[in-house]
Amino acid sequence: MASSADEFEASAACLIGKTRPRFFYIADHAVYRLWKNKLAFIPEDSVFFMDACEKNKSLGTVEKIIAFLIGKNACRNDILVCVGGGTVTDTGGFAASVYMRGIRYVNIPTTLLAQADASVGGKTGVNFGGYKNMIGTITQPSLVFIVPEFLNTLPPVDYRSGFSELVKTALIQDKDLYGSIVSEVSACGNDIRSVGIGKFVAAAVKIKLSVAGSDPTEKGRRKILNFGHTYGHALEEHILSEGGRIAHGDAVSIGMAAAIRISMESGCMETEDTERVISELSGMGLYTECPVPLTSLKHYIAHDKKTHADGIDFVVLLAPGRAECRRISLEELDDLAARVQSGYGKRHGKPVRSNALAGFVQNDMAGGMDK
Repeated sequence: MASSADEFEASAACLIGKTRPRFFYIADHAVYRLWKNKLAFIPEDSVFFMDACEKNKSLGTVEKIIAFLIGKNACRNDILVCVGGGTVTDTGGFAASVYMRGIRYVNIPTTLLAQADASVGGKTGVNFGGYKNMIGTITQPSLVFIVPEFLNTLPPVDYRSGFSELVKTALIQDKDLYGSIVSEVSACGNDIRSVGIGKFVAAAVKIKLSVAGSDPTEKGRRKILNFGHTYGHALEEHILSEGGRIAHGDAVSIGMAAAIRISMESGCMETEDTERVISELSGMGLYTECPVPLTSLKHYIAHDKKTHADGIDFVVLLAPGRAECRRISLEELDDLAARVQSGYGKRHGKPVRSNALAGFVQNDMAGGMDK
């Protein structure tokens, strides 16, 4: 990382190919306080500080960022640098994409989830009306600087959250990468923080850029990147409506497990593969059981961005490294979810209880919660 604003901005401008741009910054306040020495290149009179949480991933925050840019007389040649987790890169990237009909932006992701997934691929957006990422654009960042050192201060809940998205990327596209992750975690005594994370982040970014690059506007192949997100987003929305919190990646890992079981129920995935992958996810410390009945989430799924008049684009897993997006009617999906839910009693000897939600959220997930 650069030691001064002049050094950083000259290097970034050269890489982007912009002449004489000005740089403005949006930063997670907590990250800035923790890493002030490494982020010394950020001039404090040119930064908008944001408390990174889901409630601030909103149009209200975007309006504040735009007012900040107007107050600084930012013009279309200028560049917005987003420093933080996915909440910051999603919100800042969206603000950049609509300010003066679009200015360039740069991401410096500081969470594992943002480094492995959220900061690359060009998806920006904010929540609206209790629904995840309902308003947004697909606008590519000009640069993404990934600095693994930032992960050293990441709380356990956020590290696990990011690891879930990293595993997701391997599961849908690269059987060998998935196998390497499982093997290395096992060799480290199932301690995900002991693995050589840098090489796995690099591999996940390479996969995402390949998939997203071939289908930037998500009309085809890119849809597989939504694996686990149908029930994951629905669970997030449900928990937020109850006044609780859950890390995005934890919700996605639950969503992945649901999607894997639905894949088996629909005949897309072998039972043996299903049981093995679920066991491997659980062994890595990722969540595989939903704290509420899957069928109770159908209201949120009906309002999912992937929903069409004739159904929803749902990503099924055929085997580790092979995923497909299939159009499924909401009625069929709900029926499959009910069949998965009925199997919960066979696995645990008791039905899911809705009050399980309270302990699930409060006891384990009161940490950072940044995407």
